[in-house]
Amino acid sequence: MILRSRYILATATLISLLVINACTDSTPTIEEPPDLFFSGTQPAFTGDEFNFIIEAEDPQGIDVELMIKDLPGWLTFLPTEATLSGTPSDNDEGLHIINVTADNGERARSRDLRIRVFKDQDEEKLQNGVENAIASFASGLRGYNSAGATACGRRRIRSGRLSRGSHRDGTSK
Repeated sequence: MILRSRYILATATLISLLVINACTDSTPTIEEPPDLFFSGTQPAFTGDEFNFIIEAEDPQGIDVELMIKDLPGWLTFLPTEATLSGTPSDNDEGLHIINVTADNGERARSRDLRIRVFKDQDEEKLQNGVENAIASFASGLRGYNSAGATACGRRRIRSGRLSRGSHRDGTSK
């Protein structure tokens, strides 16, 4: 009986030590991928030097490596400075989408960086005005169902055709 009690006590002690060691393991857990800090579309202008610093940070404080895909020919990535640099020409006008990945060795996060190359600042203002007008118009259309609407609001449509009893002007018989 004493031998059996010592065996149970020794087993319980060993299990307790294993649990304590497992709970106090000093190996850091990498739960979160690094963060990338940029948003929106970055403007660039033909003939003007473009520089953009990619900001990335790891929540656990681990070093982050940046990787770039789909880099246009006019742009260079300087990894030691985390900078994109270059001068676009007239042939480079338009939207360029570059994939940026921040990797801490265990987890990675990727985002697309958008760079729009304009001829000049007037073109940028015009483009932004058009995009704002479209966004404003689109936000006004939310919840609007154009399939059955008319000036008087009484048109009934089934399978893309006027239902029986409806006239082309939206009135009913």
